[in-house]
Amino acid sequence: MTITQHGQYRGSLLTILRTYWLGLGCTALAIITGIETWGFVQVGIITGTLQVGLCTMCAVLTFALPLRPAVLAWPLLSTALILDVLRVTSPNGVFLTVMLIIVVLAYQSPTLGFLSASFPFVAALCVTVYEGGYPIWICSSVVQYACWYYSMAFVGQWARKRAELAALKQRERQRDTRERFQRQLHDTVANDLTYLVAMLEYRTATDQQYTGDTAIQEMGDIARNALRATRQIIDLLENDASQSDEENPVKHHDGHELAMFMNHNDRRLHELGFRGKSIFNTSDDIGMPDNVKILSGSLIREIYCNILKYAEPTAYYAVAVRVTYENITITASDVPRLSSNKTFNSSHSGLRRHTKAILQSGGTVDIRETATEWHLTANIPLSTEKLPTTVAG
Repeated sequence: MTITQHGQYRGSLLTILRTYWLGLGCTALAIITGIETWGFVQVGIITGTLQVGLCTMCAVLTFALPLRPAVLAWPLLSTALILDVLRVTSPNGVFLTVMLIIVVLAYQSPTLGFLSASFPFVAALCVTVYEGGYPIWICSSVVQYACWYYSMAFVGQWARKRAELAALKQRERQRDTRERFQRQLHDTVANDLTYLVAMLEYRTATDQQYTGDTAIQEMGDIARNALRATRQIIDLLENDASQSDEENPVKHHDGHELAMFMNHNDRRLHELGFRGKSIFNTSDDIGMPDNVKILSGSLIREIYCNILKYAEPTAYYAVAVRVTYENITITASDVPRLSSNKTFNSSHSGLRRHTKAILQSGGTVDIRETATEWHLTANIPLSTEKLPTTVAG
């Protein structure tokens, strides 16, 4: 068996144990109780019909316990207590079953766990005091019973806390997955569709040969419908998205590659009739950490997309990036469009996500908007200690 096969076998075995631990444990205890009861009858330790019936009932209830643990736990516990009060030498399986019941009930509720531990403890205490003996022996027996039963209640609570923590981690993983889908849809599909719609509208508005082209109009309708559907999916995912600690799958840019990316967006905007300029300023010896690359590259991508969607093409826009040894400063300004295109979502959800991520990193974001000007200034520290590895949803 190879190491990989051994790991797979071990993982499958652990999964089975985690899933069916109660059923496997109860089945084993029921078999132990049944065998011990038969053995006690053979050697004469258990002689009465009532004693045999109670031990047999314990075995049957133990076997059925996984079916309805909240219901069957109490009659099973009561049967075990009757055996204890009657001073019957009950099988060890009954004692172990009582311990298991305390764990199961404590897992459901701290109160149930405390009560289920108190009942057998009080019964054992009464029997011990009734039988008498040296005080030191009685005290040691009482302490022993208390440790047995109440420690099982703590085990049940510990198991519950672990299960709650595992469920919380599972919900976090699900939110991380939704956030990654949301981010990828927004940074790639939605932004590319936005550019496609704007390009088609610009061509049909400025070039006479495209004005009456049915195919171009149909392509525009398809692109608009796809963009609206994408926005609806993003909004749906945004309702339950959270901060993810995994690498952003979208490509981002560093240093001079970032400058090339800004120039590329300039050309795209100019082709659509926009007027403006982008400026990138840094030194060759300044490097941006990975988290800064992700955060700044994603924000700059969002800025250009918002200019395309909300800025007035005939006015002037400006985007500037300055990298120092302490931080990276991103500024952008444009003139808001008087009548925004209804095809585009105006919720600025992308900017909200980036603002949240920058603030969590220890940076600052200042956004000011009036009827005649929209302005953004963002400062992202180059220190990687507090920076998130993704743009949060």
